[in-house]
Amino acid sequence: MTHVLVTVTGGIIERVTFFDSKSLAVRVLQYFVKSMNPEEDDAAVFNPKGLVANAKDFLDENDQYTENVKQNGEIAST
Repeated sequence: MTHVLVTVTGGIIERVTFFDSKSLAVRVLQYFVKSMNPEEDDAAVFNPKGLVANAKDFLDENDQYTENVKQNGEIAST
């Protein structure tokens, strides 16, 4: 298990889930973002080197979910 998804609601850690696959972890993050309340919830995927993807990577400037993921090195390779 080299990747961890951490979800937060109201500033409190809600769930921590471990994954062997970066792409699966990011897909689960993406699924979470589709139904989250951006004002109350947040989430991110980490690996041993640090942040891989954040919920905000899947939100547009109006905090609406978007299929057009922001392209940084980590997410683009999923």
